[in-house]
Amino acid sequence: MDSPARGVGDGDKTWKSMLGDVTYLFAKLRTGSETFSYTCARMLTNGEPGPSSGFDSNLNFTPEEVEQLSQFDNIIARHAQ
Repeated sequence: MDSPARGVGDGDKTWKSMLGDVTYLFAKLRTGSETFSYTCARMLTNGEPGPSSGFDSNLNFTPEEVEQLSQFDNIIARHAQ
């Protein structure tokens, strides 16, 4: 079950999402007036985030859009089996 995104307005947000049997931590951080940094990390069994993958963009994606981005296919597909 997805957790709602936390944050204020279109600024910083972090949320967890269950994709298949794996929980991922997503983050959207405003790094400039029109620049965002997006990251995705698989949650480890100890509850901490594992290694992450990320990118910067001038596009302001919603949490639902972030979870579908091809930029995160590598980290999500690696744990899909």
